[in-house]
Amino acid sequence: MLSHPAQQESRLSSFGGGSRHCPSLGAKARLAKRRVVCFDLRVPSSPQSPDAAFSARPAAPPRVPDHELIHRIGGGSYGEVWLARNAVGTLRAVKVVRRASFKNDRPYEREFSGMLKFEPVSRSHEGLMDILQLGRNDAEGYFYYVMELADDAKVSVDEPLPESDPHERRRRDPSSTLAEAALDPAVPRYRPLTLSVAKAIQGQLPLADCLRHFTVLTSALEALHRAGLIHRDIKPSNIIIVGGVAKLADIGLVTDVDDTRSFVGTDGFIPPEGPGTPQADVYSLGKVLYEVATGKDRKEYPSLPLGEDAKNPPRDLLELNAIISRACASDPKDRYANAVEIHADLALLKSGRSVRSLHAFDSRLRAAKRVGVISAVIAVVAMAALGLAGWTARIERESRERTEAALQRAEAAERDARGSLYDSLVVRAVAERRSDLMGRGFSALDVIAAASKIRPHAFELRNAAISALALPDARQIRTHALPSWAAAQGFSQDLATLFVSATNGLIHALRSSDGQELYTLGHPGPAVVSMAPAGTSGRWLQVGYAEGRYDLWDLSNRRLLASNQVAASFRFSRDDRWLVTLLPGGRVTAWDLLRNQVKEIKIEGKPVFYVDFVDSHRVAIASRQDSRVSVVDVETGEVGDLLKTHNDEPPSSLDASVEGGTLALGSTSGLLALHELGRPSRPRSVVPAHIGNLSRTTFHPDGDWGLTASWDRTTKLVGTSEGQVISQLRSGHGVYVFAPEGRRLGAYSSENATLTVFECRGREVCRVLGESIPADRSQVGPWNGGFSPDGRLLVVASYDGLRLYETERGRELAHFSSRGWFAAEFLGESNIYSAGLSGLARWPLSWRGPDDLTVVQAKYEVTGGQWHLRSSDQADLVVSATIDGRFLMLGGQGQRSQIAHGSNLRGVSLSPDGRFVAGWVGAKSRVVVWKTANGEVVREFPADVNNATAFDPAGGRIAMNDHDTVVVWDMASGRELWRRTLPTGGPALAWSPDGRMIAALRDGSIPMLIDASNGALLAHLEHPDSFPYNNLVFDPEGARLACFSTGHRTHLWNLRALRRELAGLDLDWDLPPFPPARLAVTPRVETRTSAPP
Repeated sequence: MLSHPAQQESRLSSFGGGSRHCPSLGAKARLAKRRVVCFDLRVPSSPQSPDAAFSARPAAPPRVPDHELIHRIGGGSYGEVWLARNAVGTLRAVKVVRRASFKNDRPYEREFSGMLKFEPVSRSHEGLMDILQLGRNDAEGYFYYVMELADDAKVSVDEPLPESDPHERRRRDPSSTLAEAALDPAVPRYRPLTLSVAKAIQGQLPLADCLRHFTVLTSALEALHRAGLIHRDIKPSNIIIVGGVAKLADIGLVTDVDDTRSFVGTDGFIPPEGPGTPQADVYSLGKVLYEVATGKDRKEYPSLPLGEDAKNPPRDLLELNAIISRACASDPKDRYANAVEIHADLALLKSGRSVRSLHAFDSRLRAAKRVGVISAVIAVVAMAALGLAGWTARIERESRERTEAALQRAEAAERDARGSLYDSLVVRAVAERRSDLMGRGFSALDVIAAASKIRPHAFELRNAAISALALPDARQIRTHALPSWAAAQGFSQDLATLFVSATNGLIHALRSSDGQELYTLGHPGPAVVSMAPAGTSGRWLQVGYAEGRYDLWDLSNRRLLASNQVAASFRFSRDDRWLVTLLPGGRVTAWDLLRNQVKEIKIEGKPVFYVDFVDSHRVAIASRQDSRVSVVDVETGEVGDLLKTHNDEPPSSLDASVEGGTLALGSTSGLLALHELGRPSRPRSVVPAHIGNLSRTTFHPDGDWGLTASWDRTTKLVGTSEGQVISQLRSGHGVYVFAPEGRRLGAYSSENATLTVFECRGREVCRVLGESIPADRSQVGPWNGGFSPDGRLLVVASYDGLRLYETERGRELAHFSSRGWFAAEFLGESNIYSAGLSGLARWPLSWRGPDDLTVVQAKYEVTGGQWHLRSSDQADLVVSATIDGRFLMLGGQGQRSQIAHGSNLRGVSLSPDGRFVAGWVGAKSRVVVWKTANGEVVREFPADVNNATAFDPAGGRIAMNDHDTVVVWDMASGRELWRRTLPTGGPALAWSPDGRMIAALRDGSIPMLIDASNGALLAHLEHPDSFPYNNLVFDPEGARLACFSTGHRTHLWNLRALRRELAGLDLDWDLPPFPPARLAVTPRVETRTSAPP
């Protein structure tokens, strides 16, 4: 998207001589019920008392951009916490860390460096406290960060407060900060809800609350450790409750895992070996769990609050204590090795299983192994000392028997323990998959990989992996912390180069892998405020300056292509021929780089605010002052399609994906309207993506999903084909750059001094082919479809006509709008047949080359009636059945014949060789098979109710299903070969071309793959975004399965790619692999209109 300067990202500015900050806007609606977070800060190392430190206020509040600091609400030896109000009036908490609190620069810079690393991580997990803004003021000697707000504990100020919170006690003094807050009517009397406060109020938390909070906290701790960071001071007052969710807070102590630093932490929560390791964090969290679960002080550990229950302790308490005991073990060898292990035990207990049994098995396993070793030593010593052969033999035999028995018990215990671990991993995989956070698919697959090492080829793991692989996903893998002098930053298109600029205007190009400087661009001058790749080739870098100038650099030769004192931004066409420049005042120019000609694009109406290319020579243009969007040809200046935005609301962003054929229009209300480029008049779907102004949509190179950024400070991953939010990232980087191959994503903004890299997974396993959602929701579709003989094309029949897709990337090539069709099939390479309420039609195809296809509009063979359709794979024949009791056979050469069967039919199928046609005859309650040549009945099979029939590729077997059963019969003998019960079944059935698999439906909305030889289940193809399906079709190779749903989308599963992913997890099913894929060429499709029938 190209946008006007007034809507560019907030620029970095300075104050107090050389300061650097990260401005942001808060969400108005997000924290309506929250107030301010007040942390129990670090215990001062000086003799100064906490109360004294609290009252030692600076003469004036620190200056924090976009925030008004109201009053101080906490403090410690390293910093102070202030209540603040941001630019839109939302209350926040701001922590200020002063250089004067440290003896020298090194620990101060280390603290700031740790915050730089934690800031992007903080928004990656719901159990970590969000850092909303980070900056520093070197002139006045401090840095600061803005934090989200804890829930209100809703406790009177006169109630006793926990002894561990001296700063909270201070608030009862009318002369302290609470009295100050009372002077401000916008600041209610408020106490942040921490686990320390919750314990003081409730005494001890119920088991359900402990499990709910600590499964989140252990998962968050794992995320922190996975990012290479540790906390070092976990305690109840450092865990806040936000929106009912527990979060790790007071992250000032977070540092690198391998960082050596002074001894810090809180007495009683520090393990014997000291803080500073992931395992030490687990110990601290175990002590917190002990306190809140028992109501006791951590120094009373390991005593339990048994009272009258001392003889018969509650089972729940003993189960939870088994986890606490292992987490708080003094010897690290007896402790949980990491947060993953304690999380797995908590998940196991939450699922209702016994943790104590699992630990008992583990103890018996270790004891059994020790028995074996001790017995062997006794035998050796006895032989050496006594030398008695007979006695030695008996000792050896008895020792061997004891050892074998012990090992058998150990192996049994290990199997049980591994089974329990497996169960807990499965529970966790399901929980990860059902989360709404970006990275959920990757996390679920990590857990599934661990579980598959216990049970390879497990059916339930395979299905969980398939569901996790079905959706696009992205997760953070690396963060580049920039030098303190960096004022602006950006990525190259391929993410191989980082661009960093100081306030002197010079741009430093650094290699992203190791930070080595490669070259510099520009000359000393005004400060750079923005950098971003322009175009899709990776050749251009757009640079914005504080004075309003924009430069365009050619990175291939490191030369300045254009410098415009008044330009707002630049946009390239995909072939790099056209350069469109948006100028202040709403003017647009187009530079033909091939001819070196510049022309102005003139549009009547309001000043242009947004421009983006929709193909190689046309741009979409919109204003921020009205709701019209025009499409203009930059070569001719001709104004083409004109559309109005959803609800006539002026757009807040405009972005196009040529690859995906989608025009995305954002709105100030957070709606995302997705238009088809070929038919832009009405949006295909409208997505409620955000609660604030939607500022940008960045499309994946495939075009079928993208990321949206908003002023509500969240990022949404949106599926453009299905028109819905798939997942979210609770942070907004502002600028996203996909690498050309689509497997990596760079993110950055002017709000923090970091560049973040994500790994991405697209839709290689399952494409979603969408269609326009009708205003009349009673119209469903698509109904059916078929593949071309070479598998490159898929035709889909739906309520609004036919759509033609290329199968490799799921791109829509053409839409033939007409009355609804129930079925569509290819007949050879020269025809498409469609059947529906309006009759039976043929669409002639004309290939002028392997990538040049012309489709002629429909020629009706029969008009009227209600027709259903099936084609043969090997014979040039298509059969259509009507509800009035006729079969109509049509050949590719124009021949036609009829069979009258005299009854309503359902589940019609045609054998691959075209010799037989089958269908369920309701009057007979049987499936009947006829010869297509003469209508002779060949075979009848019993079937009370039937939804579908399908012949195997060789024609020797026929499959059929009713509401809950799939049956396969032998055609020659009429013998039943096997029967498989499926819950609730469905109306679809398909046989793979090699005859090895059958696709059927479970519950109507889950496609299932079945081993055709014996009925064994191979896999569930459960898509998280599933609707009831109308039909299933394999492609000619059997490597793709199209599933046509009632929800206006087709799920196109790439079984070859799926099995490749499953094989990497040791979860593939036991059938021969697919042969290598053929090279696919996407054809160009044209349409011609034929004479009416």
